[in-house]
Amino acid sequence: MDNSSQYEASLLSAINMLARAWTRVKEETIANCFRACGFMENSGDASPCAPVEVQTNELDDGSFRAALGDVRCDEYVAVDSNVETCGPLTDSEIVQMVRPHDCIPENDDDDDDIGNEPPPRAANVAAGLALAQRFLLENTTRKKHFATCIPYKTC
Repeated sequence: MDNSSQYEASLLSAINMLARAWTRVKEETIANCFRACGFMENSGDASPCAPVEVQTNELDDGSFRAALGDVRCDEYVAVDSNVETCGPLTDSEIVQMVRPHDCIPENDDDDDDIGNEPPPRAANVAAGLALAQRFLLENTTRKKHFATCIPYKTC
């Protein structure tokens, strides 16, 4: 790539690049990375997915028990069970979470014919999404127009 040319990646193109790159990674490559980092023993075996026998005798030496001292194992495991992971909720926030949300459509006129229409097939939805993707990738100025043309309901 030249230094003078600029490449702009949209979120959609970045996701497509990531998906394409991920499908090109071979299983052997991932296994080799884990082997190089020490997660698997380096063996001369040609099969990248050969089962590895793990020696468990080093786990039975009691050093873990000595490191715990007088702390019981169940206390060690539950040490962070009382840690608050969210801020305290107000009463109105709790009511809002518990109360059922009724979706109120913006325009009642459009709902009459939607109930009688069967849901679209997955193949039709996929074809429509592919067409929309091609439309949006063609010209960036169309994105704003496209966003204003899509009717949506707010809850």
